[in-house]
Amino acid sequence: DRCRLGRIFRYEIVFFLSLGLYLFLVVLRLQVSISFFLVDVLGKDLTLTHRTALWDTTIAAIQKKPWIGWGLQPVDARHLLYGSATIQSAHNQILEVFYQGGVILLVLFLTVQLLAGYCVIRYNRSWYAPVFAAFFFAQYTLWLAEVYHQPVFYLLPLLAFRIRELEEWSGRERGWEMWESRRSSA
Repeated sequence: DRCRLGRIFRYEIVFFLSLGLYLFLVVLRLQVSISFFLVDVLGKDLTLTHRTALWDTTIAAIQKKPWIGWGLQPVDARHLLYGSATIQSAHNQILEVFYQGGVILLVLFLTVQLLAGYCVIRYNRSWYAPVFAAFFFAQYTLWLAEVYHQPVFYLLPLLAFRIRELEEWSGRERGWEMWESRRSSA
């Protein structure tokens, strides 16, 4: 039997939970139904610190150029778009990718993410699978409210394509079986 970490952090669960959060907050805007949690526990307002207005502005701009997007723009153009001297992104990674590259870039971006997730599912018995699933959950959650341009957010998912090689390199070829034998002998 696998340890709890492997049962909780499965890519399938992470993907559908993250997709649900995205639909709940960004698409359907149902944050009113969890207003107690947002306002009283997290200390945020129902606009998620004005992010919903930024998302609306970004979606309106996407609708004008849905296929190829707007490309990389000077900071001044983004300030003008959002009517702010400081805001320069959609504060949502998926909307930002869609805004910059349209459907074409969004499909490519999501394809890489889903293929990396497929690798995690394929090597689900690997010791690394729950680690990658936890990483993806953190990444997808962060993407709800921020935009990240740091290369690590694009390179780490690519490591999921190499789970088998990571196991061989680290001496964990037997994955969970080795983990379980160490736990039971303790």
